Amino acid sequence: MVGNCTDVRLRYISCGPGNGISIGSIGETPVADRLEKIEVDTMFIANTSNGLLIKTWQDGCGYARKVKFANVVMKNVSDPIIIDQYRSEHPIPCGSTAATRTVAVEKIDYVNIAGTSASKRAVTFSCSDVVPCRQVSLKDVNLKRLSGRGASAYCRSASGKAAGVVVPESCLAGARAAGVEEQ
Repeated sequence: MVGNCTDVRLRYISCGPGNGISIGSIGETPVADRLEKIEVDTMFIANTSNGLLIKTWQDGCGYARKVKFANVVMKNVSDPIIIDQYRSEHPIPCGSTAATRTVAVEKIDYVNIAGTSASKRAVTFSCSDVVPCRQVSLKDVNLKRLSGRGASAYCRSASGKAAGVVVPESCLAGARAAGVEEQ
C-alpha cells in the first residue's frame, strides 16, 4: 500500500515468503500522502523479512493514521512489527528540510498479534524526534524468538498504550497500563 488510500479492509490473508504486509513509501512525492482507516484482520505471515511494516520518507509530508492490525499469527518473521519514519535520500523535499518535516504516524493499533521472530528485536518503533509517532497501541501481543528465547522491543520517539499481555514488554512512552505483564 502506498499513499492516498482510505477505507481499506484486508482479511483472511496468508503470505510468505517475501516482504510481509507493507504500508510503505508514504511521502515519497512532493504532494502530501494521506493514508487512513486501514484494517488488516486475520492473517498468517511466515518466513518474511517484515511482518507488519509502516515505512515513511523522512522528509515527506502527509500522514498515516487510523491503521489497525488484528488477529495475526507470524512464524519466522525477521521484523514482526515495525514503524520506520527514517526512509531517506528523498529526491524532492516536501517544502522544508528533513530536520523539520516527516510524515505523521498516529492512531496505529496492534491487537492479538502472536508468533515467532527470526531476529532478537520483534518490535521496532523508529520515529521522528520532530514528528513523533503518537497513539500507538499494543493489545495482547505475544512475540517470541524462533529459538524460544525472549525477544526485545525498541522505541524512539513513540508514545501510546499497552493492554493485556504484551511480550516483549512495551517500550512505548506512557504505555504502562493496568494488565500489562512484565517479562
